[in-house]
Amino acid sequence: MRVRSHRRPDHTTEIIVAGELDLDTAPQLQQEISRVLRQPGVRGIQVDLAEVTFCDSSGIAVLDAGFGEAARNDITLRVVRVPAMIATILQVVGLLQPLTRPAS
Repeated sequence: MRVRSHRRPDHTTEIIVAGELDLDTAPQLQQEISRVLRQPGVRGIQVDLAEVTFCDSSGIAVLDAGFGEAARNDITLRVVRVPAMIATILQVVGLLQPLTRPAS
């Protein structure tokens, strides 16, 4: 899995994930989310999943934990460009709507 991120002028950081998001690789995404949350002035995080080819429960758990951690810090975490297979999983576990809701 590859994870890269960049900060936008609007104080949102985009994290782009590519490859398999599973038990072996999920900690890498968790570390990146935590790193971004520690940066001063961050208002939002967008996790781009367009290039994710597989996601298991470990990946879903990282997204859920990141969403909670961000919310506790008054930061919005959203997922964008979600592949259909991941959207289905997020829908089943009740996370699709909270994770894709536009920032208010």
